[in-house]
Amino acid sequence: MDHPSLSRARLLQKISEKFPTPGQRLRDPLGGFGYELPEAEDLVWREIPSDGANNWMLGGPNPSYQFNLHNANNNLIVVAANNTCHGQIFIRGSNNTAILIGPEVGNHPVNVQFHHSDHLFYFGRGCTSNTATFAMGGDGTSIIVGEDCMFSAFVDVMTDDLHGIIDMKNGAHLNTGASILFEPHVWAGLSTMFLKGITVGFGSIVGAKSVVTRDVERMSSVAGTPAVTVRRDVSWTRERIPNPGAHPWVRQWAENFAATERERTHEG
Repeated sequence: MDHPSLSRARLLQKISEKFPTPGQRLRDPLGGFGYELPEAEDLVWREIPSDGANNWMLGGPNPSYQFNLHNANNNLIVVAANNTCHGQIFIRGSNNTAILIGPEVGNHPVNVQFHHSDHLFYFGRGCTSNTATFAMGGDGTSIIVGEDCMFSAFVDVMTDDLHGIIDMKNGAHLNTGASILFEPHVWAGLSTMFLKGITVGFGSIVGAKSVVTRDVERMSSVAGTPAVTVRRDVSWTRERIPNPGAHPWVRQWAENFAATERERTHEG
């Protein structure tokens, strides 16, 4: 496999065919370890019908998304050639970007909503969903989902409340939007909700019907409303009964990811 920087460079070059400032479309940590980008050579351009202008999908031969655009301009949807997601992408705003890599097998409903402008959504390699909705509001917010995350049914992820709360003493806006980051290998249980401004750490488990309002530690389990830590130094596997290699595999992946993140943040 090519070095991640090569895939990033090729995708940026491809995006430049339709958009004048492609670098603004790919924010950190995209293209790094746990957040790989698709190979641009396998993707073709299709214009997305809308009442606006310059809305494009860059994808494989058989995309299975429905688009709902209103007053939308200069939006970009990138779908990897072997992506098997389906669902609706709703856009009301401009300069938004969605990049969907996984899943590569199965039939996984993923709904994406852009309520304002300059949003970024990323769904990494190997990610799966049994019906998750990712809603971005508040200009410039993002939802980034690292590789091999697993979303159960009826999961909601929201960067904004979509309606304002006002301080009646001074008129201040109290609930501005903020981005959400899922590090790789997160399991979100049935009917979980993730609210603005949080990072969900590598290998973590979020219990059913939890409401996550603050950061989740790496390799921990949280539950409740609001969610609190119930166990540390724990992770998960997709098999019902973990095979003997699961523990060293997750442990090594976690160590490699942590080392890469330390290097990335130090360079930044």
